[in-house]
Amino acid sequence: MDKKFKFADKKIRALEPAEKRVEYYDELVTGMILRITKTGHKSFAYRYWFRGKSKQITIGKFDDIKLGEARAIARKYKNKVREGTDPLEEIQKKKEIPDEITFKELTELYEGIHLPTLRESSQEYHKWAISSKVLPYLGKRNLKEISDTDIIRVLDRIAIQDDAQATANKVRSRLHHLFEFAKSRSYVKTNPVSNTSTYKGGYNQSERYYSEDEIKSIWQAIEDLNEPVQSYMKIITLTGQRRTETHKMKWENIQHIKDSEFTGWAWVIPKHLAKSDRDHEIQLSPLAIEIIRDLKERAGTNPFVFASGASDDIPIGLKTIKRAAKTIKDESGVTDFRLHDMRRTVATYMAKLQTPAEVVSKVLNHKTGGSGSLVTRIYNRYEYRRERQVAFNKWSYELERIISEKEAANIKQMGG
Repeated sequence: MDKKFKFADKKIRALEPAEKRVEYYDELVTGMILRITKTGHKSFAYRYWFRGKSKQITIGKFDDIKLGEARAIARKYKNKVREGTDPLEEIQKKKEIPDEITFKELTELYEGIHLPTLRESSQEYHKWAISSKVLPYLGKRNLKEISDTDIIRVLDRIAIQDDAQATANKVRSRLHHLFEFAKSRSYVKTNPVSNTSTYKGGYNQSERYYSEDEIKSIWQAIEDLNEPVQSYMKIITLTGQRRTETHKMKWENIQHIKDSEFTGWAWVIPKHLAKSDRDHEIQLSPLAIEIIRDLKERAGTNPFVFASGASDDIPIGLKTIKRAAKTIKDESGVTDFRLHDMRRTVATYMAKLQTPAEVVSKVLNHKTGGSGSLVTRIYNRYEYRRERQVAFNKWSYELERIISEKEAANIKQMGG
Protein backbone atom coordinates (compact mmCIF):
# COMPACT_ATOMS: atom_id res chain seq x y z
CA MET A 1 0.00 0.00 0.00
CA ASP A 2 1.11 3.57 -0.75
CA LYS A 3 2.75 5.23 2.32
CA LYS A 4 0.68 8.39 1.79
CA PHE A 5 -3.12 8.26 1.68
CA LYS A 6 -6.20 9.91 3.17
CA PHE A 7 -6.56 8.28 6.58
CA ALA A 8 -9.85 6.43 7.21
CA ASP A 9 -10.81 4.04 10.00
CA LYS A 10 -11.42 1.05 7.68
CA LYS A 11 -8.15 1.50 5.85
CA ILE A 12 -6.15 1.85 9.07
CA ARG A 13 -7.74 -1.25 10.61
CA ALA A 14 -6.87 -3.24 7.46
CA LEU A 15 -3.18 -2.41 7.69
CA GLU A 16 -0.99 -5.36 8.75
CA PRO A 17 2.28 -5.08 10.71
CA ALA A 18 5.58 -5.56 8.88
CA GLU A 19 8.94 -6.93 10.00
CA LYS A 20 9.89 -3.48 11.25
CA ARG A 21 8.05 -0.27 12.20
CA VAL A 22 6.22 1.37 9.32
CA GLU A 23 5.01 4.99 9.01
CA TYR A 24 2.13 6.29 6.88
CA TYR A 25 1.33 9.94 6.07
CA ASP A 26 -2.08 11.59 6.01
CA GLU A 27 -2.96 13.44 2.79
CA LEU A 28 -5.48 15.65 4.60
CA VAL A 29 -3.26 17.06 7.40
CA THR A 30 0.37 17.55 6.45
CA GLY A 31 2.70 16.28 9.19
CA MET A 32 0.23 13.83 10.71
CA ILE A 33 1.57 10.27 10.68
CA LEU A 34 0.41 6.78 11.60
CA ARG A 35 3.01 4.46 13.10
CA ILE A 36 2.61 0.68 13.13
CA THR A 37 5.12 -1.40 15.10
CA LYS A 38 6.08 -4.98 14.16
CA THR A 39 3.79 -6.17 17.00
CA GLY A 40 0.79 -4.39 15.41
CA HIS A 41 0.61 -1.39 17.78
CA LYS A 42 -0.89 1.61 15.92
CA SER A 43 -0.57 5.23 17.02
CA PHE A 44 -0.91 8.78 15.66
CA ALA A 45 1.82 11.43 15.85
CA TYR A 46 2.60 14.87 14.45
CA ARG A 47 6.02 15.53 12.86
CA TYR A 48 7.31 19.02 12.04
CA TRP A 49 10.39 21.16 11.60
CA PHE A 50 11.17 23.94 14.09
CA ARG A 51 14.26 26.13 13.87
CA GLY A 52 16.06 23.65 11.63
CA LYS A 53 15.29 20.58 13.76
CA SER A 54 12.88 17.72 13.07
CA LYS A 55 10.53 17.13 16.00
CA GLN A 56 7.69 14.74 16.74
CA ILE A 57 4.79 14.63 19.22
CA THR A 58 2.77 11.50 19.98
CA ILE A 59 -0.98 12.20 19.70
CA GLY A 60 -2.43 8.91 20.94
CA LYS A 61 -3.17 5.24 20.25
CA PHE A 62 -5.46 4.43 17.32
CA ASP A 63 -7.78 2.39 19.58
CA ASP A 64 -7.96 5.19 22.22
CA ILE A 65 -8.64 8.26 20.11
CA LYS A 66 -10.99 8.93 17.21
CA LEU A 67 -9.46 9.86 13.87
CA GLY A 68 -11.26 13.23 13.81
CA GLU A 69 -9.92 14.12 17.27
CA ALA A 70 -6.39 13.13 16.27
CA ARG A 71 -6.60 15.35 13.18
CA ALA A 72 -7.88 18.28 15.29
CA ILE A 73 -4.91 17.93 17.66
CA ALA A 74 -2.49 17.73 14.72
CA ARG A 75 -4.00 20.90 13.24
CA LYS A 76 -3.63 22.68 16.60
CA TYR A 77 0.08 21.79 16.70
CA LYS A 78 0.47 22.86 13.07
CA ASN A 79 -1.07 26.27 13.82
CA LYS A 80 1.29 26.79 16.76
CA VAL A 81 4.29 26.11 14.54
CA ARG A 82 2.97 28.66 12.02
CA GLU A 83 2.69 31.21 14.85
CA GLY A 84 6.32 30.60 15.85
CA THR A 85 5.61 28.45 18.91
CA ASP A 86 7.17 25.04 19.50
CA PRO A 87 4.30 22.80 20.71
CA LEU A 88 6.69 20.12 22.04
CA GLU A 89 8.47 22.71 24.19
CA GLU A 90 5.10 23.86 25.57
CA ILE A 91 4.22 20.30 26.55
CA GLN A 92 7.57 19.77 28.26
CA LYS A 93 7.18 22.98 30.25
CA LYS A 94 3.73 21.91 31.46
CA LYS A 95 5.19 18.61 32.62
CA GLU A 96 7.67 20.51 34.77
CA ILE A 97 4.75 22.12 36.65
CA PRO A 98 3.03 19.69 39.02
CA ASP A 99 -0.63 18.94 38.33
CA GLU A 100 -1.56 19.37 41.99
CA ILE A 101 -0.13 21.74 44.57
CA THR A 102 -1.12 22.78 48.06
CA PHE A 103 -2.27 26.27 49.00
CA LYS A 104 1.05 26.85 50.79
CA GLU A 105 2.97 25.91 47.63
CA LEU A 106 0.85 28.35 45.65
CA THR A 107 1.66 31.20 48.06
CA GLU A 108 5.38 30.44 47.77
CA LEU A 109 5.16 30.47 43.96
CA TYR A 110 3.16 33.73 44.02
CA GLU A 111 5.67 35.35 46.39
CA GLY A 112 8.52 34.36 44.11
CA ILE A 113 6.97 35.48 40.81
CA HIS A 114 4.25 38.13 41.23
CA LEU A 115 4.67 39.66 44.69
CA PRO A 116 8.01 41.40 43.88
CA THR A 117 6.17 43.46 41.23
CA LEU A 118 4.04 45.15 43.95
CA ARG A 119 4.99 48.05 46.19
CA GLU A 120 6.84 47.20 49.39
CA SER A 121 3.90 48.10 51.63
CA SER A 122 1.60 45.82 49.62
CA GLN A 123 4.14 43.00 49.79
CA GLU A 124 4.37 43.28 53.58
CA TYR A 125 0.62 43.33 54.07
CA HIS A 126 0.12 40.36 51.74
CA LYS A 127 2.68 38.25 53.62
CA TRP A 128 1.18 39.16 56.99
CA ALA A 129 -2.42 38.58 55.90
CA ILE A 130 -1.83 35.21 54.24
CA SER A 131 0.60 33.81 56.82
CA SER A 132 -1.42 34.80 59.89
CA LYS A 133 -5.03 34.64 58.64
CA VAL A 134 -5.13 31.92 55.97
CA LEU A 135 -2.17 29.49 56.02
CA PRO A 136 -3.01 28.02 59.46
CA TYR A 137 -6.34 26.78 58.02
CA LEU A 138 -5.71 26.16 54.30
CA GLY A 139 -1.94 25.75 54.02
CA LYS A 140 -1.86 21.94 53.66
CA ARG A 141 -5.00 21.69 51.54
CA ASN A 142 -4.83 20.61 47.90
CA LEU A 143 -5.56 23.75 45.86
CA LYS A 144 -8.18 22.06 43.66
CA GLU A 145 -10.12 20.91 46.73
CA ILE A 146 -10.57 24.40 48.21
CA SER A 147 -14.17 25.56 47.72
CA ASP A 148 -16.03 28.82 48.24
CA THR A 149 -17.32 27.35 51.53
CA ASP A 150 -13.72 26.99 52.76
CA ILE A 151 -13.01 30.61 51.83
CA ILE A 152 -16.15 31.82 53.61
CA ARG A 153 -15.15 29.97 56.79
CA VAL A 154 -11.75 31.66 56.82
CA LEU A 155 -13.25 35.11 56.18
CA ASP A 156 -16.05 34.65 58.73
CA ARG A 157 -13.45 33.77 61.33
CA ILE A 158 -11.78 37.15 60.72
CA ALA A 159 -14.96 39.22 60.35
CA ILE A 160 -17.05 37.69 63.13
CA GLN A 161 -14.75 36.05 65.67
CA ASP A 162 -12.04 38.74 65.38
CA ASP A 163 -14.62 41.51 64.78
CA ALA A 164 -12.52 42.84 61.90
CA GLN A 165 -14.70 43.16 58.81
CA ALA A 166 -12.37 45.54 56.97
CA THR A 167 -9.49 43.12 57.49
CA ALA A 168 -11.68 40.25 56.24
CA ASN A 169 -12.46 42.21 53.08
CA LYS A 170 -8.81 42.95 52.45
CA VAL A 171 -7.81 39.31 53.02
CA ARG A 172 -10.57 38.37 50.56
CA SER A 173 -9.00 40.71 48.00
CA ARG A 174 -5.57 39.08 48.48
CA LEU A 175 -7.09 35.59 48.13
CA HIS A 176 -8.84 36.64 44.94
CA HIS A 177 -5.51 37.75 43.45
CA LEU A 178 -3.89 34.47 44.53
CA PHE A 179 -6.52 32.28 42.86
CA GLU A 180 -6.48 34.39 39.69
CA PHE A 181 -2.73 33.76 39.61
CA ALA A 182 -3.43 30.02 40.05
CA LYS A 183 -5.95 30.12 37.17
CA SER A 184 -3.40 31.75 34.87
CA ARG A 185 -1.14 28.75 35.47
CA SER A 186 -3.91 26.15 35.10
CA TYR A 187 -3.73 24.96 38.72
CA VAL A 188 -7.47 25.62 39.07
CA LYS A 189 -10.26 26.17 36.54
CA THR A 190 -12.37 28.54 38.65
CA ASN A 191 -11.73 31.11 41.38
CA PRO A 192 -13.64 30.09 44.56
CA VAL A 193 -13.33 33.62 45.96
CA SER A 194 -15.53 34.98 43.16
CA ASN A 195 -18.54 33.28 44.77
CA THR A 196 -18.08 35.05 48.12
CA SER A 197 -19.37 38.43 49.29
CA THR A 198 -17.73 41.32 51.08
CA TYR A 199 -18.73 42.45 54.59
CA LYS A 200 -20.75 45.64 54.71
CA GLY A 201 -19.99 46.70 58.27
CA GLY A 202 -23.47 48.05 58.99
CA TYR A 203 -22.41 51.65 59.65
CA ASN A 204 -24.80 54.58 59.51
CA GLN A 205 -23.16 56.83 56.89
CA SER A 206 -23.97 59.97 58.86
CA GLU A 207 -21.91 58.57 61.77
CA ARG A 208 -19.24 56.72 59.82
CA TYR A 209 -15.59 57.22 60.62
CA TYR A 210 -12.67 54.85 60.13
CA SER A 211 -11.00 52.69 62.76
CA GLU A 212 -7.22 52.61 63.14
CA ASP A 213 -7.01 49.32 61.22
CA GLU A 214 -9.13 50.80 58.41
CA ILE A 215 -7.02 53.97 58.31
CA LYS A 216 -3.87 51.90 57.97
CA SER A 217 -5.41 49.80 55.16
CA ILE A 218 -6.65 52.93 53.37
CA TRP A 219 -3.24 54.60 53.63
CA GLN A 220 -1.52 51.49 52.23
CA ALA A 221 -3.97 51.51 49.29
CA ILE A 222 -3.31 55.23 48.75
CA GLU A 223 0.43 54.59 48.55
CA ASP A 224 -0.17 52.22 45.63
CA LEU A 225 -1.78 55.03 43.58
CA ASN A 226 0.10 57.08 40.99
CA GLU A 227 0.89 60.76 41.45
CA PRO A 228 -0.57 63.28 41.84
CA VAL A 229 -3.77 61.54 42.97
CA GLN A 230 -1.78 59.72 45.69
CA SER A 231 -0.76 63.04 47.27
CA TYR A 232 -4.28 64.43 46.78
CA MET A 233 -5.69 61.58 48.89
CA LYS A 234 -2.97 62.03 51.52
CA ILE A 235 -3.67 65.76 51.89
CA ILE A 236 -7.38 65.08 52.37
CA THR A 237 -6.45 62.51 55.04
CA LEU A 238 -4.14 64.97 56.78
CA THR A 239 -6.36 68.07 56.61
CA GLY A 240 -9.95 66.81 56.47
CA GLN A 241 -10.85 69.46 53.89
CA ARG A 242 -13.56 69.13 51.25
CA ARG A 243 -12.57 67.19 48.13
CA THR A 244 -13.63 69.93 45.67
CA GLU A 245 -11.66 72.60 47.55
CA THR A 246 -8.61 70.34 47.75
CA HIS A 247 -8.88 69.50 44.05
CA LYS A 248 -8.51 73.20 43.13
CA MET A 249 -5.52 73.93 45.38
CA LYS A 250 -3.09 76.32 43.62
CA TRP A 251 0.54 77.12 44.34
CA GLU A 252 -0.43 80.74 45.04
CA ASN A 253 -2.64 79.41 47.86
CA ILE A 254 0.39 77.92 49.68
CA GLN A 255 1.71 80.81 51.78
CA HIS A 256 4.22 81.36 54.56
CA ILE A 257 2.53 83.43 57.25
CA LYS A 258 4.15 85.25 60.16
CA ASP A 259 2.10 87.34 62.56
CA SER A 260 1.23 87.53 66.26
CA GLU A 261 -1.15 84.55 66.16
CA PHE A 262 0.58 82.12 63.82
CA THR A 263 3.90 81.54 62.10
CA GLY A 264 4.30 78.81 59.50
CA TRP A 265 3.11 77.45 56.17
CA ALA A 266 -0.59 77.51 55.40
CA TRP A 267 -2.94 76.64 52.58
CA VAL A 268 -5.43 79.50 52.13
CA ILE A 269 -8.66 78.57 50.36
CA PRO A 270 -10.08 81.77 48.79
CA LYS A 271 -13.67 82.57 49.71
CA HIS A 272 -14.97 82.13 46.15
CA LEU A 273 -13.98 78.44 46.39
CA ALA A 274 -14.80 77.84 50.06
CA LYS A 275 -18.26 76.51 50.86
CA SER A 276 -18.54 78.92 53.79
CA ASP A 277 -18.01 81.92 51.46
CA ARG A 278 -15.00 83.21 53.42
CA ASP A 279 -11.23 82.69 53.23
CA HIS A 280 -10.20 79.54 55.05
CA GLU A 281 -6.68 79.01 56.37
CA ILE A 282 -5.33 75.48 56.90
CA GLN A 283 -2.18 75.37 59.00
CA LEU A 284 0.00 72.70 57.37
CA SER A 285 1.76 70.01 59.39
CA PRO A 286 5.38 69.08 58.53
CA LEU A 287 4.17 65.93 56.73
CA ALA A 288 1.65 67.90 54.66
CA ILE A 289 4.34 70.46 53.73
CA GLU A 290 6.67 67.66 52.62
CA ILE A 291 3.99 66.04 50.44
CA ILE A 292 3.11 69.36 48.74
CA ARG A 293 6.77 70.32 48.16
CA ASP A 294 7.46 66.98 46.46
CA LEU A 295 4.80 67.83 43.85
CA LYS A 296 6.39 71.12 42.76
CA GLU A 297 8.82 69.67 40.21
CA ARG A 298 6.14 67.46 38.69
CA ALA A 299 3.69 70.37 38.34
CA GLY A 300 6.17 72.55 36.44
CA THR A 301 4.39 75.70 35.24
CA ASN A 302 0.91 74.37 36.03
CA PRO A 303 -0.73 76.70 38.59
CA PHE A 304 -2.49 73.76 40.28
CA VAL A 305 -0.74 71.70 42.96
CA PHE A 306 -2.43 68.46 41.83
CA ALA A 307 -1.57 69.09 38.21
CA SER A 308 -3.07 67.26 35.26
CA GLY A 309 -0.63 65.39 33.07
CA ALA A 310 -2.76 66.17 30.02
CA SER A 311 -2.59 69.97 30.17
CA ASP A 312 -0.43 72.74 31.66
CA ASP A 313 -3.22 74.75 33.24
CA ILE A 314 -5.77 72.37 34.79
CA PRO A 315 -5.84 70.06 37.84
CA ILE A 316 -6.23 66.29 37.67
CA GLY A 317 -9.57 65.14 36.35
CA LEU A 318 -12.49 64.29 38.61
CA LYS A 319 -12.77 60.92 36.84
CA THR A 320 -9.20 60.16 37.93
CA ILE A 321 -10.15 60.91 41.54
CA LYS A 322 -13.28 58.77 41.25
CA ARG A 323 -11.28 55.83 39.86
CA ALA A 324 -8.72 56.24 42.63
CA ALA A 325 -11.45 56.16 45.29
CA LYS A 326 -12.76 52.91 43.80
CA THR A 327 -9.24 51.46 43.82
CA ILE A 328 -8.88 52.37 47.51
CA LYS A 329 -12.23 50.73 48.23
CA ASP A 330 -11.21 47.54 46.41
CA GLU A 331 -7.65 47.27 47.69
CA SER A 332 -8.14 48.41 51.30
CA GLY A 333 -11.04 46.09 52.05
CA VAL A 334 -13.03 49.10 53.35
CA THR A 335 -15.95 48.44 51.03
CA ASP A 336 -17.92 51.53 52.07
CA PHE A 337 -14.98 53.92 51.64
CA ARG A 338 -16.02 57.50 50.85
CA LEU A 339 -13.85 60.61 50.76
CA HIS A 340 -16.38 62.56 52.82
CA ASP A 341 -16.07 60.02 55.63
CA MET A 342 -12.36 60.82 55.80
CA ARG A 343 -13.37 64.40 56.71
CA ARG A 344 -15.48 63.04 59.57
CA THR A 345 -12.65 60.72 60.57
CA VAL A 346 -10.18 63.62 60.89
CA ALA A 347 -12.65 65.54 63.09
CA THR A 348 -13.31 62.48 65.27
CA TYR A 349 -9.63 61.77 65.92
CA MET A 350 -8.92 65.43 66.63
CA ALA A 351 -11.65 65.29 69.28
CA LYS A 352 -10.10 62.11 70.70
CA LEU A 353 -6.81 64.02 70.94
CA GLN A 354 -8.48 66.57 73.26
CA THR A 355 -9.01 69.25 70.59
CA PRO A 356 -11.83 71.62 71.72
CA ALA A 357 -15.05 71.48 69.67
CA GLU A 358 -14.78 75.12 68.58
CA VAL A 359 -11.29 74.44 67.17
CA VAL A 360 -12.48 71.36 65.27
CA SER A 361 -15.31 73.47 63.87
CA LYS A 362 -12.78 76.05 62.62
CA VAL A 363 -10.63 73.27 61.12
CA LEU A 364 -13.63 72.08 59.11
CA ASN A 365 -14.63 75.67 58.23
CA HIS A 366 -18.19 75.31 59.44
CA LYS A 367 -20.20 78.53 59.44
CA THR A 368 -21.55 77.68 62.86
CA GLY A 369 -20.61 74.97 65.28
CA GLY A 370 -18.50 74.23 68.28
CA SER A 371 -19.65 74.50 71.84
CA GLY A 372 -21.48 77.18 73.73
CA SER A 373 -24.69 79.08 73.07
CA LEU A 374 -25.69 80.71 69.80
CA VAL A 375 -24.95 84.14 71.31
CA THR A 376 -21.45 82.98 72.28
CA ARG A 377 -20.80 81.75 68.75
CA ILE A 378 -22.03 85.03 67.24
CA TYR A 379 -19.78 87.21 69.41
CA ASN A 380 -16.74 84.92 69.48
CA ARG A 381 -14.77 86.10 66.43
CA TYR A 382 -11.47 84.53 67.53
CA GLU A 383 -10.09 82.33 64.73
CA TYR A 384 -8.09 79.85 66.89
CA ARG A 385 -5.25 79.86 64.35
CA ARG A 386 -2.54 78.72 66.75
CA GLU A 387 -4.88 76.12 68.26
CA ARG A 388 -5.69 74.84 64.76
CA GLN A 389 -1.98 74.47 64.06
CA VAL A 390 -1.64 72.33 67.18
CA ALA A 391 -4.68 70.25 66.15
CA PHE A 392 -3.30 69.58 62.65
CA ASN A 393 0.09 68.60 64.04
CA LYS A 394 -1.40 66.32 66.70
CA TRP A 395 -3.47 64.53 64.06
CA SER A 396 -0.45 64.23 61.75
CA TYR A 397 1.63 62.59 64.53
CA GLU A 398 -1.27 60.29 65.40
CA LEU A 399 -1.71 59.30 61.75
CA GLU A 400 2.00 58.48 61.46
CA ARG A 401 1.73 56.31 64.57
CA ILE A 402 -1.27 54.46 63.13
CA ILE A 403 0.28 53.73 59.75
CA SER A 404 3.65 52.72 61.22
CA GLU A 405 2.16 50.59 64.03
CA LYS A 406 4.38 52.26 66.59
CA GLU A 407 3.39 52.66 70.21
CA ALA A 408 1.59 55.90 70.90
CA ALA A 409 4.09 58.51 71.91
CA ASN A 410 3.45 61.65 73.89
CA ILE A 411 2.08 64.08 71.34
CA LYS A 412 3.89 67.35 71.69
CA GLN A 413 2.21 70.68 71.45
CA MET A 414 3.64 72.27 68.31
CA GLY A 415 2.88 75.78 67.18
CA GLY A 416 5.76 77.01 64.98
